[in-house]
Amino acid sequence: MGYSHPLVFLVILSAALGIALGVLLLNGPAQLRSDLRALPALGLGALFLLSAEWLPIPGKPGVFIVGTALLVVVLLQNRHIGGVAILAFGLFLTGFVVLINGYLPLRAEAASATNTSASGLRQDESDATTLGILGDVIPIGPFVLSFGDLIGTAGAFIVGRHLVRHRAPARTHRRSTAGDSKLARPTRPQNSNAPTSAEASEPLVLGDPHPVPTPVAISADEFLARYLELDDVPINLDDSEPGRTRPGPARNPVIDLRDMPEPPSRNSGDRFIRVQSADDQES
Repeated sequence: MGYSHPLVFLVILSAALGIALGVLLLNGPAQLRSDLRALPALGLGALFLLSAEWLPIPGKPGVFIVGTALLVVVLLQNRHIGGVAILAFGLFLTGFVVLINGYLPLRAEAASATNTSASGLRQDESDATTLGILGDVIPIGPFVLSFGDLIGTAGAFIVGRHLVRHRAPARTHRRSTAGDSKLARPTRPQNSNAPTSAEASEPLVLGDPHPVPTPVAISADEFLARYLELDDVPINLDDSEPGRTRPGPARNPVIDLRDMPEPPSRNSGDRFIRVQSADDQES
């Protein structure tokens, strides 16, 4: 009595047990990851291994090597999942010993312990076998496994555990109503010149680059009170040299509003006012 090489069977079983453990540990709604890559290639590689292990087809070593290489490449693309690197390493060890020997070595002691005979992919280990330690040398129950099989089985269990995650809650989309559009605009804090987020997102509208100034009408006394300090600095409007003052008592300037020119146009921002001294009026 004997069994074919059970690598794919053990990998699938270990992954299923890992998924079951993950669901129990989550203690809530769970789902499988959706970020797996190259799933069709993964299934094709597993089909190649199953055909080489269980089906009576010619060229089993070549089919096994192609399937193993395909699985390793696909697993490396999914190395963001925990345990994938361990699984890929185990598959690589088993595929490598088949590649260098052309068959999977079966140690005589392990074969006799499990009543397993060499057939198909498996061949008895001989003196010409290279790295026979990587072949089927470990008897476990009715099976004879290799170190690559054990490493790959452990990696598959870890992968199954990491394939389970919490199920995200369903998103509900509330239909907007008329009241939703009347949201309060963000208010600006007091004594703050920083624009709010709504104001910052609004386009900037530039006004007239040359605004028309608003005319301001003031009396002569108010003008003197605002812009001239006659009590402190004597003003000489007759002397062209700065710094010199006219001898004698200071004379207050007189604003002659009757001789004002015509009002300037609205496009000009200047305001004209004529200041005359008393001497100018006498003359």
